[in-house]
Amino acid sequence: MGIAGVKSKILISILLASAVSGFASALYSYSQYTALLRSYGELSRSFGKLEEEYRILYAMYDSLSDEHIRLKKEYKILEASYSTLRISYQRLIDSYEDWRRYALSYLFFEDSISRVLNDSELSNLASLGGSIVSHSNDYWSSVKELYDYIRKNVEYVYDPPVPYPPLVSDLERGIYMKTTYRQIVLFPSEVLSCRQGDCEDRLYSYTR
Repeated sequence: MGIAGVKSKILISILLASAVSGFASALYSYSQYTALLRSYGELSRSFGKLEEEYRILYAMYDSLSDEHIRLKKEYKILEASYSTLRISYQRLIDSYEDWRRYALSYLFFEDSISRVLNDSELSNLASLGGSIVSHSNDYWSSVKELYDYIRKNVEYVYDPPVPYPPLVSDLERGIYMKTTYRQIVLFPSEVLSCRQGDCEDRLYSYTR
């Protein structure tokens, strides 16, 4: 074989080696391509699922946002109603406490003093006292005439049972007891009007 034949074989070997190397490189590139294609498919499907979840969550967010706005408006209305009820409740408590003090002034002698011994009650009885007393300049005679009038015109009767007003705190907790007292202290004008009463009623009427 001559030199030309040797060169031809060498050239063919080089071409074959180059072809094999190119084919191997192409196979490797193709395998990488198919792997990337599979990854892309998986990522695309994951993206689709995430996109669907996003749409669902966004719709839920819109719904919750509308609900939040509605609840916020209702809260403001309830807050205003609460403030109004709180004021009304405080007025009710104050009114009840005033009424309770007034009721207690009918039940206990010491609490009744400021109620029955006052200028207004004295003014109401002034004309009656003037018609009873015949010698206004004689103090002791006037006292005796008033005393005799009370004894003659005011019948002694025992007080009926009267409900005792409970504390506000007991009413709120529902633990109050249904208690009554056989005691009632009337205005002197009330005693003289109904013409009956017990010891303290006749005493007040006489004192006036």
